[in-house]
Amino acid sequence: RRVHGEAANKIVIQYEELPAIVSLHDAIAQQSFYDMKPGLPGRTAMELNKKLQDGYKSIEDAFSALEERIRSGEVVVAEGESFMGGQEHFYLETQQCRIVPGEGGEFAVYSSTQDPSKTQRLCAEVMGVPNHKVVVKAKRLGGGFGGKETRAAFIASYLAVAAQKVKRPVRLVLDRDMDMQVAGQRHSFAAKYKVAVDKATKKLLALDIHVFSNGGWSTDLSVPVCVRVKSMNNSQNYTP
Repeated sequence: RRVHGEAANKIVIQYEELPAIVSLHDAIAQQSFYDMKPGLPGRTAMELNKKLQDGYKSIEDAFSALEERIRSGEVVVAEGESFMGGQEHFYLETQQCRIVPGEGGEFAVYSSTQDPSKTQRLCAEVMGVPNHKVVVKAKRLGGGFGGKETRAAFIASYLAVAAQKVKRPVRLVLDRDMDMQVAGQRHSFAAKYKVAVDKATKKLLALDIHVFSNGGWSTDLSVPVCVRVKSMNNSQNYTP
């Protein structure tokens, strides 16, 4: 590993800088959005918390109906933008896995995973064996925070192919640098909001919010993350 690291440091790369979108705000400005397939093919957005009551046809109608109360000071309207940067998962224990071939074509997978079922399914798929031939065991994790929900399955899949090939136990433990390069991050988010609040009761009367997520260079888990934003946005506040 030390020799490989020293050799990598001696590599000189020549490249030409080309126009690129590298930030969430750049993507918003240029309307560069992913197709939300496979769940929402052909769409680049999903509706968040769209609850139109009292016969309103649009959120604009809802705010218009409050204009008189807004002018009287009975209702307060606030609008603005917020931004939350992305994060490394940075669990204490890096991605690691050990796979032991057993009798009858079975494989025992000891994985630091938050999703044993997904790890089992993907290992079985890459080896071409039934799911019941793969037994996944997950002991105490040294942290996960979502970073081992799907990422761990990739590491286990690589080892599954190797273990099947050499017919011997195989183990892999990523060092911190490699782990941070391959495991991905939590998404950064930007939001634009407009909210109407009853000054006396402090109740929300209308809310218009647009949330943008940085999906990076591929959609990966970005669509499920947006689905969670949608469900959590719906659950935390009641807006008539």
